[in-house]
Amino acid sequence: MFISDVIYNYENLKEYQEQIDQFNQSMSGVEGGSIYAIPCNMNNNGPSGYVAETAFSAPRVPWDYYSELGCPELKTTDDLLNMLSDMMEAHPTNEAGDKAYAISMWKDWDTNYSENAALLTYWFGQQVKDSVLLSYDNTITPLTDTEGGYYKALQFLFKANQMGLMDPDSATQDWTTVCDSKMKQKRVYLFWYNWQNGFWNTPAHGESRENYMYVPVEELEYYQQADSYYGDGRVWGVGSSVDDEKKLRIMEFLDWLASPEGLDYQHVSLEGFIYTVNEDGTYTLTKEGQDRFTATIQVPEEYGGGSWSDGNNQINQWIVGSAATNPLTNECYDPSLWASSIMRKGKM
Repeated sequence: MFISDVIYNYENLKEYQEQIDQFNQSMSGVEGGSIYAIPCNMNNNGPSGYVAETAFSAPRVPWDYYSELGCPELKTTDDLLNMLSDMMEAHPTNEAGDKAYAISMWKDWDTNYSENAALLTYWFGQQVKDSVLLSYDNTITPLTDTEGGYYKALQFLFKANQMGLMDPDSATQDWTTVCDSKMKQKRVYLFWYNWQNGFWNTPAHGESRENYMYVPVEELEYYQQADSYYGDGRVWGVGSSVDDEKKLRIMEFLDWLASPEGLDYQHVSLEGFIYTVNEDGTYTLTKEGQDRFTATIQVPEEYGGGSWSDGNNQINQWIVGSAATNPLTNECYDPSLWASSIMRKGKM
């Protein structure tokens, strides 16, 4: 639905007018100045900003298993595969006795290409964009280029399968299965997204040196794009059949979703239970907050009860991403980037 007539009456959405206008101007068939969509995952750090501590996609393995092997020097991805093979041989199961694999994939994120292979393309200095590869040297090549990063990623995964390192369920399982029953149970030894760390890394695992950590591979040259200032391509919108009263009610809700209060609820959760406010106004995760992705956290009745994961944002989309800066704290909404979290990690 057309929302140009009302969108900038809402102060929180108006904070992102530059991004919203630019996104809508790029949409096919939209007349100049018209607004139909609100991008997902915008931020307020500028078009070239990147706030994470580590590259978005890079090899990460359990530090205890890596150090047990003597922290081998890895010059090529073949060295990485050989190291993962040694890791699997030394630890064929997790502590519960469940079969573990070096690599586990999932099919439900695939489009016209394999999403898992596309993420490994970053390792070779390129990014998949529809049917082409974007390179850090500003060149564009076909996705099917046999010298390109996507082909190299497929070769890496093919070799892994030939070596017996691949989870045989990779062709059929979905994301929820591999995340809940494998990643969270230390049954997968190679992570490639930086946010996958959150499914295992905790202060307790850090104390015992079990957290997943980045391992350098000499031949890799990582492609790193900026955080999605103008949005990630997905959108929020108002349905074409709603009446004027419902339209305004929906706009009020969307404005709240873009507010610091709404973003705190979406990216952090409940004050007093998941995080506390420090004297200087910044936040610190509680024990429950530190363990919220790796354990079953029960919510106290005073907050409504039930499981924390059930009350978390099930849409898994945000108008403003966690990379954005919270004006209430002058820190990112992402708890892993708070000063209190970084100081805690430094003590592990």
